[in-house]
Amino acid sequence: MVRFITRFVCAALLVCFFGTPPVLAAVPPMVIPGEDMPGRLGMRMDIVFVFDSTGSMYNSLVGVKADILGIMRTVVKSDPVPDARYGVVTYRDYDSSYMEKHLPLTRDHALARTFLSKVVSDGGHGEIAHVSLAMHVAVSRMNWDLDKNTARVIFLFGDMPPHGVADGFDYKRELVVAKEKNITVNTVACGRYPFMVTVWKEIAEATGGEFRFMAFAALLTGLDGATRIIVTDCDDIWVAEALPP
Repeated sequence: MVRFITRFVCAALLVCFFGTPPVLAAVPPMVIPGEDMPGRLGMRMDIVFVFDSTGSMYNSLVGVKADILGIMRTVVKSDPVPDARYGVVTYRDYDSSYMEKHLPLTRDHALARTFLSKVVSDGGHGEIAHVSLAMHVAVSRMNWDLDKNTARVIFLFGDMPPHGVADGFDYKRELVVAKEKNITVNTVACGRYPFMVTVWKEIAEATGGEFRFMAFAALLTGLDGATRIIVTDCDDIWVAEALPP
């Protein structure tokens, strides 16, 4: 799992540096210089995690958080350690207690983990979520470092497709902006709703990112003393054969 996450992160970052040069004509000429970080010799990196926190994510949210923390641990264990900032966007939908909440990109990794830990699943309309609003916040409102030497990556987690409410937000338009800013968007499907999977693949392909289904593994010791490996992939669950106590 860790090796897969490492490959997933590295592949996304390689696209940032060796992919098609960004088209900057439509982007305001804003460059945020990276701060000097004594002891941090690696590349500068901005990573924004975006995830659905509606009620349908109740069974997946633990896995999403574990995935995010796993990515953060992988970055920290890199040699040299990158100068990394993290941002978080969580979204729901109309008639929920909130439409979106976000934490701007920060080098305070503890603050990002605390923000993440406080998010719970609730609300929503079952088969839709405001993906377009979340993408707008992540792509257009986040305090990205637009220096050419900074890698910019989004990880989008969710189990439902964007809704069709005409409120001015459009994830397709945000993908155009993301490409202009050279932001790679990777998508992780927490469900297998056919149209949602199609959209998640479309979002990843638009910026040269990667698509995958979320899988989460854990060890469970039963009353018989045997330890089993429990693997969940969206709505499916597998139990590996019993291992010796």
